Amino acid sequence: MKYYKVAKTNGFDFHTGKTINYRKNIGKTVKCQNKNGSSLCSDEVIHASEHLFQALQYGELPCSIFEVDGNPIQEQSDKLGFKEFRVIREIPTENWFRAYCDIMKYMLEDVKNNFDNKKHKQVTDEVNQTIQ
Repeated sequence: MKYYKVAKTNGFDFHTGKTINYRKNIGKTVKCQNKNGSSLCSDEVIHASEHLFQALQYGELPCSIFEVDGNPIQEQSDKLGFKEFRVIREIPTENWFRAYCDIMKYMLEDVKNNFDNKKHKQVTDEVNQTIQ
């Protein structure tokens, strides 16, 4: 299964900025530097997300985006922890405006889906109009 990892524009991780250069490891397997433990919100695993938009919340724009493949050992709703994964490819990010619009659509759809449409028809209508 493919997952998404965001990194700095130079290819290095956001956490330390110097631990793993994902760009230089395309086609290779990268491993967590801390071999002990498996806590998700720590340096004991490397992180990726099942959905691109989830991964983007763990970095800042502009960033590099990588498609990775591996077996997660920890999971939460928006990120996964791995001891290692293979860096498959870098996803081109030349068109940041389109990516931004896609993120906004995703977030607006999420807002719309969390409203009771009968009680909040005006909100739903406004979200639909914004998306279009």
